[in-house]
This record gives sequence, C-alpha cells and structure tokens, in this order.
Amino acid sequence: MDSAIEQGLPAVVAVNDFRTNLIAFRDRLRGRDYLPSFASRPTVAEIELQKIRTFVRQLELVDFSQEHILRAISDFLIAKSDRVQYADRGYVHSDSFTEFEGALVAVWMNHRDEIELNTSENEKVRGKRLALTCLREVMKLQGIEVTTAFVRGCFHTLADLPLIGWHPDYSTLLKKAEIK
Repeated sequence: MDSAIEQGLPAVVAVNDFRTNLIAFRDRLRGRDYLPSFASRPTVAEIELQKIRTFVRQLELVDFSQEHILRAISDFLIAKSDRVQYADRGYVHSDSFTEFEGALVAVWMNHRDEIELNTSENEKVRGKRLALTCLREVMKLQGIEVTTAFVRGCFHTLADLPLIGWHPDYSTLLKKAEIK
C-alpha cells in the first residue's frame, strides 16, 4: 500500500483484510474474558514429524523425558493452529502477537537471570529449572486469558527459532549439533 501511495496510485485494501483488522481492533478495545482453543489434538503422525525440530533438541539438552517432549510437541502444534485461528477470526490483532512474544522473552530473561544466580547446580539442572519455570507461566494475549497449552507452545516456538533457550549454553550446543 505504501508503494502505491509513493507512485501516486490509490491505496487499496482488500475488504476481507480490512474487516478482519477492524474486528480485531474493536475486540482489542472491547476486550474478551478468554480465548478458547480451536485446535484439535495432534495425531501421532503429526507429532512424529516434529521430533527433529530445534525446540525438541533444546528440551533434550536439559534431559526432558519423552513424555514431556511429546506434550511439548502437542503444545507447539496447538499454539501454531490457534494463532492462525485467532488471526483469521479477527480475535487478535497481528501487533498483539509481537507484543506477546516480547513479553514471553522478557519473562524468560527474568527467570534465566534469577536461576543463573545459583551456579551450585549443574547447567542441565539450571536449564531444566528454567524451562519448567517458564512453562508454568500464565499469561494474557491482548489482555485476554489464553490456554496454558498456548503459552507453552509459544515458548516452544521461540525456542525453535531459537530466540530463547533452556540450557545456559544452548546456542553453542545447538551449533555443535548442526555441524555433526
């Protein structure tokens, strides 16, 4: 749209995009009490396909059990699906996802800094403690309560990028794993 204006052409916005953004903005101002999950439980096959992701490797670096890893993959897929549904249905404005991710990173940094004060524990234990602490967080998206699976899944999304990590030396360890 900006390039059209720069070229002296009329700015055109698709009706559906305009309505979706307008509804999301209105709802942001009006507020909701709770955002439900629209995602269905992932199948075993869908979960299996995710086992090679970076966030799974991050959990393995701090010795998470297979049970926890399977739940993490499920949370990751549910959050991914719900994020799309929230945007498509106009429940959440796109800027709110960026704000939410920023809040998750801030929470992670605060917990990381606090846990790193106790260097008497080994790195894997500190990393596991960091992950468990973050994954218990209850947060709001656009001022609206979301499911805990959504919050956990969004943490896993950030760990997949990897913008955050559980092991104190996650960045170096992940790079070593790529080289092998």
